[in-house]
Amino acid sequence: MNLLEATTSVAPDVVRGQLQSLARLAWENEVNGQPAKAVTCHMDRIALSDKHAAGLGGYQADVWMDLALFHLRTGSYDKAANCLRDCIATDQQHIGAVQAYGALLCSYRDFDGADIVLKNGLLLLEDDGRAPPAIRARSHALLAIYYATSGMDGTGNLRLHELMQALSVQKSSAFATPTAVCIEIAAYLCELRLDDLARVALELGAALRKPKTVYTSVMWSTERFVQATIQLHNDDLDGARASLQEAVAKDAALADAWYLQGVVCSRQQQLRDAITCFEYAAAHVPQLRHEYRLPLFLQLGALYMHHQQWTDAKRIFLTSVGEASNASSWLGVGVVCVRQEDWEGAEMALAEANILDNTNADVWGYLSLVCLHGPVPRPLQAEQALQQALRYNLANPTLLREISNGFVALDKLEIAESLLRRSLRAQDSSLTRKTLADVLSAQNCAETALTEYQQALASCESMEGRADLLSRCVALLETLGRKEEAHEYKAMAARQQEGAVSEGALLQSPPRDENNPAGGPDDV
Repeated sequence: MNLLEATTSVAPDVVRGQLQSLARLAWENEVNGQPAKAVTCHMDRIALSDKHAAGLGGYQADVWMDLALFHLRTGSYDKAANCLRDCIATDQQHIGAVQAYGALLCSYRDFDGADIVLKNGLLLLEDDGRAPPAIRARSHALLAIYYATSGMDGTGNLRLHELMQALSVQKSSAFATPTAVCIEIAAYLCELRLDDLARVALELGAALRKPKTVYTSVMWSTERFVQATIQLHNDDLDGARASLQEAVAKDAALADAWYLQGVVCSRQQQLRDAITCFEYAAAHVPQLRHEYRLPLFLQLGALYMHHQQWTDAKRIFLTSVGEASNASSWLGVGVVCVRQEDWEGAEMALAEANILDNTNADVWGYLSLVCLHGPVPRPLQAEQALQQALRYNLANPTLLREISNGFVALDKLEIAESLLRRSLRAQDSSLTRKTLADVLSAQNCAETALTEYQQALASCESMEGRADLLSRCVALLETLGRKEEAHEYKAMAARQQEGAVSEGALLQSPPRDENNPAGGPDDV
């Protein structure tokens, strides 16, 4: 059901549930790198909340705040500013939006605007006796950052005054010194992706640190974590990893740092190290910040599948849906079941995923694959699922090729050809070109098939594979009556076959020990 089709008679609690579902789906799409779908979900939330504003007790500012935070995370700062203004227009008492907007204006170097907004935030908090101390401290800390960047505080007294005010309103060990306040506000600014201001906060904290300043392990690890996050945002992977290692060296239980270190290792293609880091974070999920949980489960599950650790992958995906049911994790369960040829389990998992997100092209694609390869093939249902997958722009090259193989087995060669061409548009592949050439050859399109075999040959690195492709070219050239070319290709195929045999023998022979060239016990 389209949530926007709900009528005005729907109970407010039902509408709130629908808004939460759209929020989860928006976050899931953001995690999966699908910003356009995420924006659609956010806009649907706004439309739904506006439609039911009367039943909800008024227009909802939080839906605008959530969209603003999304735009901040994706670097669309102008759009974020517009959303924050809409949020404040909807609820002038929304202190979270006021603080974020003031920080954004400061990052924009609009210091006049930042001055007005941030000081207005303090006035709002004076009138609100229920505001948590941490929120009050944040407003003072943001003003300190404003003074540090605007040039309005030549002596440094104003920024220090605001930091001391932050200390006075929040009496906890974490805010024992101005340096601690700076580290905490740097972490907040980093969450907003305002890395320039986060650096200013860290530098200010370092400048205010004195020889006898209390510098706890929490302060140390938080500072290193913020540094690492900024470095990761700027693709300084080596620097980020070094900072994270320092953070966990001081606080080995810092689950956030273990997760982020796993992300860095993944980007560096050090996949085993990434698994180790992710596994530690997964073992300490209660200590992990909420926004890291879904990406942790999805990335760890994907790494397990990459190494064909099917049982571990299925376990981690089921853990994810146990915490919060989501389409991506059910899709992961379904893919694992497909690889294990558990067709019934795959269909059940994919059906769950489809209920949660019926616009997920990969879910429809794997449903088509299950219909093709199950105990009893269901061609009609496979085609229906495929139509939905293509409707939502299926672009998974491997999945497209696998579905095409299923249609080849059913002798539906035109469908298979279309899917293979779509797969090649998504990603060029020698194997996919060879499969396309096979399909074209089966349709008696000899000239076109020959062209595809030749293109596959150009990117094939295996001698055995090249020999096979050359042999297929020979057969087509003979069919086309091009005898001389067929003879040349046959000679090349023979040479490649000889090379493949030699290569295989070399790979099977044990390596020689330079210190024991004659063999002997060391070989054992």
